Amino acid sequence: MSENMNNEADFFTLTDEEGNEIEFEVLADYELNGTRYFAMMPIEDEEADEAEGEFVILKLVQDGDELVFDSVFEEDPDFVPVAEYFENYFSSEIDYDN
Repeated sequence: MSENMNNEADFFTLTDEEGNEIEFEVLADYELNGTRYFAMMPIEDEEADEAEGEFVILKLVQDGDELVFDSVFEEDPDFVPVAEYFENYFSSEIDYDN
């Protein structure tokens, strides 16, 4: 996915491989081994039938002269530590008393 340079605060409109535009909200970011990773959640339509609470992990990479968001796959050597960081981060954010 690539950034569409439509950044308003913590929201990005990204274009997938098929040319579909999807708006994402940035939930958190984390830097590991010189790469910046982002946990993002798609802003779903009210009629969307996707699982609630699922986020995607994207990394910021250099593509020529531009910085773009790229998918992070399980084969990526940083996938496990980054995924664990975000899982722990979100777990600590949950207020179990309310």
